[in-house]
Amino acid sequence: MTATHPSSEAFEHGLSPKRLWLLIITIAAMSAFAPLATDVYLPAFPQLTSEFNATDAAAQLTLTASFLGIMIGQLVFGPMSDSWGRRRLVLLTSIVTIFATLACAFAPSMGFLIGSRLVLGILGGGGIVIGRAVAADIVKGPEAARFFSVLMSITMIAPLVGPIVGGVLLDLTNTWRSSFFFLAVFCALIVVGIAFFIPETLPKERRHTGGLSELGRGAASMMRDRIFLGYAITQIFAFGALFAYLASSSFLFQEKFGMSPTMYSLTFSGIATAIIAVGFWNRKAVLTHSVRGILMWSLGLSAIGSILLLPIMASSAASLWLIIPILLVVIGTRATIAANAMALALERALYVGTASAILGALTFGGAIIDVPLLALLPFDTGVTMAVTMAICSVLAFVSAAFMTREKSA
Repeated sequence: MTATHPSSEAFEHGLSPKRLWLLIITIAAMSAFAPLATDVYLPAFPQLTSEFNATDAAAQLTLTASFLGIMIGQLVFGPMSDSWGRRRLVLLTSIVTIFATLACAFAPSMGFLIGSRLVLGILGGGGIVIGRAVAADIVKGPEAARFFSVLMSITMIAPLVGPIVGGVLLDLTNTWRSSFFFLAVFCALIVVGIAFFIPETLPKERRHTGGLSELGRGAASMMRDRIFLGYAITQIFAFGALFAYLASSSFLFQEKFGMSPTMYSLTFSGIATAIIAVGFWNRKAVLTHSVRGILMWSLGLSAIGSILLLPIMASSAASLWLIIPILLVVIGTRATIAANAMALALERALYVGTASAILGALTFGGAIIDVPLLALLPFDTGVTMAVTMAICSVLAFVSAAFMTREKSA
């Protein structure tokens, strides 16, 4: 097994290294579509509200509809893929997604756009959850952590380039609608990739045939599994720390430290690239180190970094030279936490699509637990962000340490 190519020996379908990379890229594109669709049109928000004579809150509601749709889509299409199989379902939903993006592009009103964004989010959530299920079907053990590391690293490129692509399209076309035409083309390429590179990874004998009642019992059984639930809760709190950073970073860097929008974009992208770099490092590290061990070290570093951030943010002389390196560590560890916790949790699942749906949907719980903290804490933006990140990071470490530990024989 090499460190530069996926090992076909670890894959049930015996695909060649070249086909494995094409499969990884296709799954990554499926996973990246929803976040790309979420932020590619952000630079056009002012034009969007002006054209429809709408409020900023109405434009932000299109994002809320998208996130809600992604949660719903994962919960719906994950279990469906356990019954119908992966390839046919994701091919169908991806084709329909093209029409959903065109509906957004031709939206005649803000209300129509919000509804279309909800539908687009649901379909995009299907791509995310089925892509993870395909990966979990064909790769096991440490190789699964490697696979998810590469998948997350490639997927993270989408939110980095999304606003840049949207800004360029806006400059070239002077209309927000061009972002959705771009998404339609991108989705068409995904359909081609699925058709050529995604095999059916769930044979009929492994599909559940007992209907929703059997599937519901399977989901309930997973939620009673202490270790599976522990990894799910770890994801919730780990991504709660990330969402706290995402919600606060613009105000922190631009208002507190006086960055220009361009400098903020560069800083944000620089910190986000840590996730990509750490993801590719994790892909190699799991070959020689325990997957859970790397997870626990990552959670520990994240908790320590978030705690160290508290006094720095509270200081009247807070320095970016201290803040940014700490954020690189805390944010960068999302790659090892997400990939390794996902791989370890899915190993315990009977119905992988359902398990992937539960994990994916619960991850958005991190954003939900942030809302009261970010809104109610009586501190400035930087301290509030640091407190929220510290609470979430410590709880993520505690959840993994106590809930996912195997009992001694």
